[in-house]
Amino acid sequence: MNARFKLLAVLCAVLLCGAFAFAGTVNFEGYSCGQNVDSLYPGVSFQNAQFLYLSQGCLDPFFPPHSGDGVAYDAGSPIVATFGSSANNVSVYFTTANNFFLEAFNSNGNLLATYTFTGCNYVGCGTPNLLASVSASNIAYVEMFSSSGGDSFTIDDFSWTNGGGGVPEPASLFLLGSGLLGLGGVARKFKKV
Repeated sequence: MNARFKLLAVLCAVLLCGAFAFAGTVNFEGYSCGQNVDSLYPGVSFQNAQFLYLSQGCLDPFFPPHSGDGVAYDAGSPIVATFGSSANNVSVYFTTANNFFLEAFNSNGNLLATYTFTGCNYVGCGTPNLLASVSASNIAYVEMFSSSGGDSFTIDDFSWTNGGGGVPEPASLFLLGSGLLGLGGVARKFKKV
């Protein structure tokens, strides 16, 4: 009986762990002004992005962070965020001097979804830190850029989900696992007879 309980516990743990989508958020805190973001965060790597901080004096207060003290800015356009596993939803807070675009691509480079903001939203020109988001299956990477090229926008609280994407259903998986164990028990009982 003890072995069956252990088997059931292991099966349930495996099924439940596989049910949930991975979600990540990058808040761009804890590094130095001008440092490249690159691959400092698990699950995503960035190109053309560098850190800026209010407390270190390198962030213009007209481009405030959404949360905390730091942001990433476009040190060359576009900022490209590439995911370790394909994403289903991507969102980011942005402040821009001249338009903002968020485009999602699959691994073949095909455009899957786009978000467009026209105008400016830095302090004195609009509301800073607007939320941009895109959703599609199998997003391999996103590009963020403005009409002005490099050094014209900041991003903060970059988030994504991948894997299952939607709402996980652990109860269904538990029922499936229990049913499989029950079938195994019945088969074993008939084998003894």
